[in-house]
Amino acid sequence: MLPSPVCVTSGLCRENFGDIVPVDPYYFIGERLVLTCALWNIDNNKTVSLYFDTAVNNNGKWSHVEVNQTGYEIIQLNSTAIQLTSPILMVDDAQRHNKSRLYRCMVREVIPIDYPHKPENFSCMVYNWESLTCTWNMIPYFHEEDITVDCFWKSDLLSGDRTWSSEFSEKTFTSFTIDSFNMMPKYLFYFNITNKIRSIVNTSAIFDISPSKIVKPAPVDYMSFPSLNDTCVTVVWNHSKQYRKKVFTVHYTSKCSTEQQITTQELKVTVCDLNPYTNYRFVVDSRPVDLDSKGYSLDIVGFTSDPRDRSVSTKPAVPAANPRLLSFTDVQCHENPCRKVLVYWEPLSPCDLHDSPSGQQYEIIIKQRGSKETWNYVATDSKAISHTLMLPDEEEIYEVKLRVITGNGKKREDFSHLVIWPRNQSPIAPSMVVEYDTMKNGTKFYITLDLTEAQSQTSQILYWCHGLRVNGCQVG
Repeated sequence: MLPSPVCVTSGLCRENFGDIVPVDPYYFIGERLVLTCALWNIDNNKTVSLYFDTAVNNNGKWSHVEVNQTGYEIIQLNSTAIQLTSPILMVDDAQRHNKSRLYRCMVREVIPIDYPHKPENFSCMVYNWESLTCTWNMIPYFHEEDITVDCFWKSDLLSGDRTWSSEFSEKTFTSFTIDSFNMMPKYLFYFNITNKIRSIVNTSAIFDISPSKIVKPAPVDYMSFPSLNDTCVTVVWNHSKQYRKKVFTVHYTSKCSTEQQITTQELKVTVCDLNPYTNYRFVVDSRPVDLDSKGYSLDIVGFTSDPRDRSVSTKPAVPAANPRLLSFTDVQCHENPCRKVLVYWEPLSPCDLHDSPSGQQYEIIIKQRGSKETWNYVATDSKAISHTLMLPDEEEIYEVKLRVITGNGKKREDFSHLVIWPRNQSPIAPSMVVEYDTMKNGTKFYITLDLTEAQSQTSQILYWCHGLRVNGCQVG
């Protein structure tokens, strides 16, 4: 449906079945006839332009001509609206608008014709020495359905040229695939890009590729761990193209270490210096290797295969260290003579424990300085970080050693040491004021220390305990 013009100067013209006709053949010099025309419900897939034409009645016969700029001022208001202004400056201008004339608003559809541009960013990949896939980019077309992309290829044999082929296993507007691909030294390609409407053909330059340089191997398969102990793991795998030269990269990582990697051309590798009782994630990928430009050494070429991964845990072992004794504090003792102290330690991290934390125990060895006699305590709570000791004499100096025991044994050296001084030589624990604030998500405690009697102390360690269990204390 054609758009209808609108007479802005309504005193000079009126609408007549979609056309604009003058109201009166007589005009005042200096008046201006102004018409506007707007198009609604535009199809976004079409490009259109608006224009005015005028019809003249010559002895009963109408003829239509496009209104040009002569005697008129035509302004493009926006992409969907135009305006015509006709100033009446003399008698001839008025005669243009007599009753024998009318104006129409017309639509001209612009049909773009796409020029067939050559493909850009042509690239190829050979998958697992079996199939070739090439892709390219095409500029956006208004009417892609009018554009055809014809591809031609052949191998560049030393014995002579083969005929060009246009056979593909799969082909789209921006890619093609050739299955059952032969690994010739070089292949050649070119394109004919055609606009079917105008029969315009644009032929590209010839592209060449060296298949051996653009191979992406298939992922490895059948990964397994045939042997492992507490510090070493052997990883084996298979590949569908064992006779093709490749270099494999084995990546491995755990929560106890950063990622490490080993490269090999074999189908297995043994990795050592691992952490006991630790879960490791192993990832294997590969890249092809080829002779360098001189034909001697092997170069890593092509693309990296998709990775394959599996996880395994090393076996448990003796702990790597012993927990570190931190400090002690006196606990009220109701017997006399009596001294009761609470010793604290920092537990081992899972990376140092080398075994399940659920079965660990702590052995505490106490020796009075100057005496050869020792006695032991065993804390069986695997989550304990403290233990209460009963000392026979509050005026003596005691040496305390600590080590952890797991199902695989105990660390025999590198004891953690702590000296318990006589009560009258021990640091004075500062008094404290504890306040708390109950909130929706828990309770917040505010602790204030009074260091008046402990000014010579260089540091303090704060422990907090849940309930009345002194063995359930934690470092604050």
